[in-house]
Amino acid sequence: MKDNWDYSYNDIAGASAAAVTYAACCNLCANNAFCKAFTWNKITTMCYLKWSTGTGGASVSGAQTGSWAPVSIPDCSAVIMQDNWDYNGNDIAGASITQVSYAACCNLCANNVACKAFTWNKSNTMCYPKFSIGGGGASISVGQTGTWAS
Repeated sequence: MKDNWDYSYNDIAGASAAAVTYAACCNLCANNAFCKAFTWNKITTMCYLKWSTGTGGASVSGAQTGSWAPVSIPDCSAVIMQDNWDYNGNDIAGASITQVSYAACCNLCANNVACKAFTWNKSNTMCYPKFSIGGGGASISVGQTGTWAS
């Protein structure tokens, strides 16, 4: 724990919540597959889950931060991309989120140990991290998929 510190930005969209204690905030992060760090504000009792520590943060009175040890993540340059395709189903619950690009969706998946593949929708910019490719997917004009070679 680091007192009076905030990992600025990199909040997981829609994941901020009230938390009575630092420990409660830590538990929220531990139960979110995308959470790599968190900031709890003891003044507002708000918990902000982070997908990254970013540039390291900044001093903020009343804030307390925590993070997990870094883990080895897959390299997105090694992804097998398939255009106009979707891996139907097998979405990681609660993990779908808007991403600006296919590359951003790949990075999101790469930072989640449960993610084995992903589909990025070119039309609505939604990213769907997957725990499996299931039956192999199907053709869809707005989809771009990615998976790592076994």
